[in-house]
Amino acid sequence: MSSLGLIYVEGPSEEQFVYQLLKPHFQQWCNLTLQPIVSRTKRTAVRTFTGGITSYARIRKEIHNLLRNSAALFVTTMIDFYGLPKDYPRTFRD
Repeated sequence: MSSLGLIYVEGPSEEQFVYQLLKPHFQQWCNLTLQPIVSRTKRTAVRTFTGGITSYARIRKEIHNLLRNSAALFVTTMIDFYGLPKDYPRTFRD
Protein backbone atom coordinates (compact mmCIF):
# COMPACT_ATOMS: atom_id res chain seq x y z
CA MET A 1 0.00 0.00 0.00
CA SER A 2 1.27 3.44 -0.94
CA SER A 3 1.31 6.42 1.42
CA LEU A 4 0.11 9.85 0.28
CA GLY A 5 2.01 13.12 0.57
CA LEU A 6 0.36 16.42 -0.38
CA ILE A 7 2.47 19.27 -1.75
CA TYR A 8 0.87 22.71 -1.91
CA VAL A 9 2.45 24.33 -4.98
CA GLU A 10 2.31 27.89 -6.27
CA GLY A 11 1.72 27.26 -9.95
CA PRO A 12 2.06 25.02 -13.00
CA SER A 13 5.88 24.97 -13.07
CA GLU A 14 6.06 23.64 -9.49
CA GLU A 15 3.26 21.19 -10.31
CA GLN A 16 5.24 19.84 -13.28
CA PHE A 17 8.36 19.56 -11.09
CA VAL A 18 6.44 17.34 -8.67
CA TYR A 19 4.90 15.20 -11.44
CA GLN A 20 8.04 14.80 -13.54
CA LEU A 21 10.82 14.58 -10.93
CA LEU A 22 9.62 14.03 -7.39
CA LYS A 23 6.65 11.70 -7.87
CA PRO A 24 8.46 8.98 -9.90
CA HIS A 25 11.45 9.05 -7.55
CA PHE A 26 9.44 8.69 -4.35
CA GLN A 27 7.13 6.03 -5.81
CA GLN A 28 10.14 3.95 -6.78
CA TRP A 29 12.17 4.29 -3.60
CA CYS A 30 9.71 4.47 -0.73
CA ASN A 31 6.25 3.67 -2.12
CA LEU A 32 5.09 7.24 -1.49
CA THR A 33 2.59 8.89 -3.82
CA LEU A 34 2.99 12.66 -4.06
CA GLN A 35 0.03 14.81 -5.05
CA PRO A 36 0.60 18.46 -5.97
CA ILE A 37 -2.19 20.86 -5.05
CA VAL A 38 -2.00 24.11 -7.05
CA SER A 39 -2.94 27.29 -5.20
CA ARG A 40 -6.26 28.78 -6.25
CA THR A 41 -6.25 32.49 -6.92
CA LYS A 42 -9.82 33.11 -8.01
CA ARG A 43 -13.03 31.16 -8.43
CA THR A 44 -15.95 32.12 -10.65
CA ALA A 45 -19.14 30.26 -11.52
CA VAL A 46 -17.49 28.98 -14.70
CA ARG A 47 -13.84 28.47 -13.82
CA THR A 48 -11.26 28.24 -11.03
CA PHE A 49 -8.04 30.17 -11.68
CA THR A 50 -4.84 28.67 -10.33
CA GLY A 51 -1.23 29.70 -9.85
CA GLY A 52 0.31 32.51 -7.91
CA ILE A 53 0.07 33.58 -4.30
CA THR A 54 -2.45 36.31 -3.52
CA SER A 55 -2.36 36.55 0.27
CA TYR A 56 -1.12 34.72 3.34
CA ALA A 57 -4.68 34.36 4.61
CA ARG A 58 -5.63 32.37 1.51
CA ILE A 59 -2.52 30.16 1.72
CA ARG A 60 -3.18 29.49 5.39
CA LYS A 61 -6.81 28.54 4.71
CA GLU A 62 -5.91 26.18 1.87
CA ILE A 63 -3.14 24.49 3.88
CA HIS A 64 -5.45 24.04 6.88
CA ASN A 65 -7.93 22.33 4.55
CA LEU A 66 -5.17 20.00 3.30
CA LEU A 67 -4.20 19.15 6.87
CA ARG A 68 -7.72 17.84 7.44
CA ASN A 69 -7.11 15.09 4.85
CA SER A 70 -6.77 11.99 7.01
CA ALA A 71 -5.31 9.97 4.10
CA ALA A 72 -2.24 12.23 3.87
CA LEU A 73 0.93 11.15 5.63
CA PHE A 74 2.25 14.72 5.41
CA VAL A 75 1.57 18.15 3.89
CA THR A 76 4.33 20.46 2.68
CA THR A 77 4.72 23.50 0.42
CA MET A 78 6.66 24.52 -2.67
CA ILE A 79 6.32 28.26 -3.26
CA ASP A 80 8.61 31.01 -4.54
CA PHE A 81 9.88 33.34 -1.83
CA TYR A 82 10.21 36.08 -4.44
CA GLY A 83 7.15 38.29 -4.41
CA LEU A 84 5.52 36.95 -1.25
CA PRO A 85 2.47 39.00 -0.23
CA LYS A 86 2.97 41.77 2.31
CA ASP A 87 0.81 39.97 4.89
CA TYR A 88 3.10 36.92 4.87
CA PRO A 89 4.71 36.29 8.30
CA ARG A 90 7.78 38.47 8.69
CA THR A 91 10.09 35.62 9.71
CA PHE A 92 9.92 34.30 6.12
CA ARG A 93 10.67 37.64 4.44
CA ASP A 94 13.77 38.75 6.40
